[in-house]
Amino acid sequence: MAHNPGTTGMYINFDPNKVVLPPIFGGPAPHDESASAPLAGPSTQGTKRKRDTNTAPAIRFNNFEKVLQRATQNELNYAAKGEYEGVITKDRLKFFESRDELMNALRDAFKESHNINFAASYRAHDPGISHKQRIQTITHDIWKVTGYRFTVKDHPRMKDGHKTRLWCSQDEAHKNRPSKSSQSPRISTDGLVLAKARYPCRSGLLISSRDDGEPGNCLVVVRMHHHFAHEAYYDHTLPPEMTQSIWEQTHVKDMVPHLPPPPPPPLLSPQAEPAMTDVSDEESEEEPNGNDGAAPSQESEHLMHEPDPEPVPPPFESGAPPSLTPEVYQERMRRHITNLREFCDGLEYQLPFNDQRLLEVLESEGAQFLRFVHHCLEMEGRLKASTTADAASH
Repeated sequence: MAHNPGTTGMYINFDPNKVVLPPIFGGPAPHDESASAPLAGPSTQGTKRKRDTNTAPAIRFNNFEKVLQRATQNELNYAAKGEYEGVITKDRLKFFESRDELMNALRDAFKESHNINFAASYRAHDPGISHKQRIQTITHDIWKVTGYRFTVKDHPRMKDGHKTRLWCSQDEAHKNRPSKSSQSPRISTDGLVLAKARYPCRSGLLISSRDDGEPGNCLVVVRMHHHFAHEAYYDHTLPPEMTQSIWEQTHVKDMVPHLPPPPPPPLLSPQAEPAMTDVSDEESEEEPNGNDGAAPSQESEHLMHEPDPEPVPPPFESGAPPSLTPEVYQERMRRHITNLREFCDGLEYQLPFNDQRLLEVLESEGAQFLRFVHHCLEMEGRLKASTTADAASH
């Protein structure tokens, strides 16, 4: 160490001819005297800044030790937060023939253990779906299989596909910091607490979809780690039957037996029809977020100010054949209800992505059905008006 005249700090002389690699890189040990001899080069004699050659390698090695220790500690910190996992090579990826097989294996993994380190892949052939849409569908399927809903962290760039990194929405390591102005939990208009309980699950999910040589083929990779079993994520906007279905299909009821199941669906009055109740509730949640064009907005304004609207014909007068048996009627109606619920569930999942093209297709292709739903809800007095959406549409 030497003191630079005119300054208050200490500095270290650096001579590139005396650089010695530490043992981890194949160089001699710091205490090796042979490493202390200067290499061939210009002499340092006669210079004002002269350093002891015996201390130079040790100082450099100590600095290297600090850097290595800091890097190791960072990896440990990332692993503790669930943000770091070692590189998963292809031989560690378990290959499945289809997405259904992969989801079944993921469900079995959650049933067997609390500590999940899952890495799997499969090849998909669905040229009509983009990489991003495929990942969104897989993320939603994972919610159904595990009961845990994952929140998007980021989308790392890929040249030949799409990649999304997520973490569990109930992971306490990724809890949003509450603002000072609002310390009370968020409560919906129905009196439901929107804040979810947090758990030390140290979660991480990575889903990638990339081209696989042949046109229309792609390779999908799913990597997940989750290290704490907790209650499933329930969305109060979903139909009660779907919430009950998620509870029954996931591992949560087996791994966490002390948690009560979701509340049963409310009883319906004899005048209410289950099909119209479930479908209209889902549609009313999606409709305020829309950006209706001129025709839908005029129709909405007409419905809001019409003093005596025309009655809507009952469903059984929609042209169904009179020879329809009750069994066939029940089967067809239940199929429509199931498809509509799945469709609305997918729409709700798309909301965080702000996909305006999806909204345009929904309003253009389903304009007649949306007006029909709007009319029925208004007739029953269950229409949820949204002044924000109406103002944005104009």
